Amino acid sequence: MNLSDNLGVAYENKRPECCSDESSIVNIMVGPPSNDCVINSMMSEFFSSKGKHIICGGTTAILASRYLDTELIVDLNYVDCKIPPSGQIEGVDIVTEGVITLGMVLERAKLFINGSDVLFRSERYSDSVSKICRMLFDESKKINFFIGQAINEAHQVPGSPISFEYKMNIIKQLIDYLRKMEKIVTSKYY
Repeated sequence: MNLSDNLGVAYENKRPECCSDESSIVNIMVGPPSNDCVINSMMSEFFSSKGKHIICGGTTAILASRYLDTELIVDLNYVDCKIPPSGQIEGVDIVTEGVITLGMVLERAKLFINGSDVLFRSERYSDSVSKICRMLFDESKKINFFIGQAINEAHQVPGSPISFEYKMNIIKQLIDYLRKMEKIVTSKYY
């Protein structure tokens, strides 16, 4: 019995076709750029890209809300206390915390590839990790990563488990797993 049968979800892992349908394209912006001079060009490229938009990272969300001249609303009502809270920016589909959230998406991608975790598929899971998984694993054919390479000072505290290398490793692994799902994945670094 397939785990997806419990949720009444059918799944076929077909090779993506041409991505002319905007609903099958997902753009993910992770982290601010290493050079402040390119913030506007990064934002412009991200928001002018067709498809859905996900922002991962608090600083990145603040920069995006300023660029769009709209309010960032953080929802502190936790659906699951293990998953960081999400936010809202008009014109953005999902706004989340960065590295921890992406790490959880990566862990689910590993389970998903092995046929072990499909619980995120149910709409009753409204946390940001489940929403991102549904969008990336089920709804997308093409995924564009916009990756900022700024070093987060908050992660530079001695003994912090999160570092720049850790963040980049999570992104690289997530891209690899998405490709194993036969997604078309691009990445651009800022």
